[in-house]
Amino acid sequence: GVAIDLQNDEGRALALRVAGTADVVIEAFRPGVAARLGVGYDAVRAVNPGVIYCSLTGYGQHGPRAAWVGHDLNFEAVTGLLDRTQRRHDGGPPVLGATVADGAGGGMHAVIAVLAALLGRERTGEGCHLDVATTDGVLWLMAVQLEQHLDAGLDDGPVRLLSGDFACYRTYACRDGKWLSVGALEHRFWRALCNAVDLPDLVDEHEIDARQPALIEALERKFRERDRDE
Repeated sequence: GVAIDLQNDEGRALALRVAGTADVVIEAFRPGVAARLGVGYDAVRAVNPGVIYCSLTGYGQHGPRAAWVGHDLNFEAVTGLLDRTQRRHDGGPPVLGATVADGAGGGMHAVIAVLAALLGRERTGEGCHLDVATTDGVLWLMAVQLEQHLDAGLDDGPVRLLSGDFACYRTYACRDGKWLSVGALEHRFWRALCNAVDLPDLVDEHEIDARQPALIEALERKFRERDRDE
């Protein structure tokens, strides 16, 4: 690792010398800042024509939100992810338990883009400038929510399956205060679960909306009869 002061000529020269030997350069300034500091795509390409230069921002290099600042929570909010996640106890949108936007929306999509660009360079010999917007990445993670929106506009709240409303996809408290996660989406897994906890009469009620509260209550009682590791 090396710390470089990009606000003086010596630092800029050092940064460009390092970038001149790199396969990939990633910067996460707001749009235009890297160029003003003398280490933007054009400057790096001049010393390294084949460079894969990835600009990772919250809202992309262009558009009405390009200059906005933000953190993980903001990116999750503007995409609608928070609105489509189970509400907190007072009815407000939650703060998620992981940095979904930063890690999966931004970082993961940047990696995918860089790898694709490296493959493209192997075939063409040309580098490129990648514009990766974290909010775009979050939106692509919302496949289930997008499907609901496109399916006759069924987007009036959190996805019920992902909000604990279905007995087959939920967490349950056990006798010892520990918790068990249940993901019995497919009917054969639901049947195996019902048989394992001695509730065979529930097998055929797997996907009946009106029966979900009763199914949840029945499973809650069963799981509270034993410790988690049993």
